[in-house]
Amino acid sequence: MSILTRLTKEAAQRLLPQTRYVTSMQESDANTRPVPIYLTFDDGPHPDHTPRILDQLAELNAKATFFILGKHAKCYPDIVRRTLSEGHSIGTHSWSHWSARTTPTTTWIEDVHRARSEVEHITGLHCCLFRPPYGELTPLSLLALLRSGVRTIQWSQDTKDFEADTAYQFNQWFVNNKPSLGSVVLMHDNQALTSENLQEGCLNWKLGVDFRAIPMTIASPSKELEHSKTTRAQRHD
Repeated sequence: MSILTRLTKEAAQRLLPQTRYVTSMQESDANTRPVPIYLTFDDGPHPDHTPRILDQLAELNAKATFFILGKHAKCYPDIVRRTLSEGHSIGTHSWSHWSARTTPTTTWIEDVHRARSEVEHITGLHCCLFRPPYGELTPLSLLALLRSGVRTIQWSQDTKDFEADTAYQFNQWFVNNKPSLGSVVLMHDNQALTSENLQEGCLNWKLGVDFRAIPMTIASPSKELEHSKTTRAQRHD
């Protein structure tokens, strides 16, 4: 991570409300049980791996959030619609996966808008969630995002699933890293190992954990809590 990105992210985390910038999801009650955890997946949809991940999430009775690339959404709109229909959230991850640090800000934000327009065309829904490629931000790119009205979602736990060479390595991350209240967990739904081993990995955490989707609307923390309670009630009906 560049020094500029690190400083920009630190400033955003200190100065911006959760309605605009998130590293981990704040919960009003530190004693909330089961513990809310937010699984997130980047770089899809993938024609093979994303459906397999959706199948495993269904088996886990878990919800998640998918940050999708516009160019992939255009190729696989049915997977985007399936993701939403099964109760998951969708955000964008730009069109081309360009770094905010190495791309001119005007070009970069146009790429971000292009992806958002495509996803909104496919879903018919307002899409305000966004994750910057590589998590990289500059002061100018962050300002452009704020002007665009998006909610930037980073992460608090990184599985490094793209570095895993074996199923054992993927699963061992969940054994070695316990979740904390409101953790936002980074994975990728274009990785074969992730799609093949997600359920086994998450079962290491399943007891006492509630896997939730990040709300797709920008709301106050109290409204987010109300949304989470409603989702859990519906899940148990």
